[in-house]
Amino acid sequence: LCSEGSIQVAPYELFGVMDSAGSGEIDLAALMQSYWEVEFRGAAHHTSPVTNERRNSVSGGRSNSGSLRRSHRTAAVLAFRNARYDDAIVNAKQALRDATGAANSAGDALVELLLLSRAYAASSQHDLGAGFVDTLMLAYPVVEGEKTATVANLPLHVRASLECNIAEICEMYGKHLEAEAYYQKYITTVTRGFGAESLAAGDAFNLVACFQLKRSSESGSSGEHLSDALVLARKCLAIREKLLPYPSLHVADSHCNVALLARHLQDPGLAVKHLHKALAIREALFGFDSLPVADVKYSLGLALCALQQPPSQSALGFLTAAQAIRIRELGPKHTDSVLATEAVERAKRIIADLSLKGDGTIATEAEFTKL
Repeated sequence: LCSEGSIQVAPYELFGVMDSAGSGEIDLAALMQSYWEVEFRGAAHHTSPVTNERRNSVSGGRSNSGSLRRSHRTAAVLAFRNARYDDAIVNAKQALRDATGAANSAGDALVELLLLSRAYAASSQHDLGAGFVDTLMLAYPVVEGEKTATVANLPLHVRASLECNIAEICEMYGKHLEAEAYYQKYITTVTRGFGAESLAAGDAFNLVACFQLKRSSESGSSGEHLSDALVLARKCLAIREKLLPYPSLHVADSHCNVALLARHLQDPGLAVKHLHKALAIREALFGFDSLPVADVKYSLGLALCALQQPPSQSALGFLTAAQAIRIRELGPKHTDSVLATEAVERAKRIIADLSLKGDGTIATEAEFTKL
């Protein structure tokens, strides 16, 4: 989900769009192209009756404006992908100005609004981007209502990607309640469009579980967000286990995600169960002495330490194996190697202390990791 080397989430890239089957991603230019086609097809269908001379004049103006707009959009996206955020902002703003004659409302400028919102956030200029975020939410509201022709004609997979993108943007700007509403809208769109047990639904559950996990770290947060995240992560796992062939890295990652949430919810037994399954899959995919396997062994060793005190030889064995692989592959000074070394030394020290004292003291999981 969002911490530990073995935990992965598959967030959608800027303007990443699910394919029409509801799974995977296509090039980020696809969303721009979808908008482009809808905008100008809609404009052609909704032209008010005018004289031939006037129609030709309007058509020519729209064509020139549209060409400039396409050019600035493309430049803005390329600049964003290359982390040239100031250039992305300049070109996206120019595209908005070019859209004056072609767009009827903010709903017809969603690409520019998405770009500006993300570029300002990426360049730590949230105060300057906040207005574009507000306009974006007005252009594509959570509550179904009056929509522009552009939004109404968008394909299902584009609408789902839009909702996911807007949710992520709201999250970037600290609008957590709005983000949660858009994530729920995203889940609804995907489950209705592709099925509640589709891979697209599984991806949606996984992404929103990540969001709920991050919300759980907010001050004053109860365990409700973690519990919600665990429910979603388990739904994702069930779908992936059913639909993906063995061995699947996505299934292994889902087991790791469930384990991570179980540890946060103080259920090391559940974490151990899922980490064992993740380990078997990763060993089948990568071999017994690979870094992906070391990551799971490290997590499994920590979970076993939390489950049983003093740490068992099995827990120490997993931690030692993870340490050896990380040192060999990354070097002894790499952060992951240092963490594994510290965990091994701490486990050995606790075992030695308890064997000397014989007081049966139970150490907390925090004693085994600084993560």
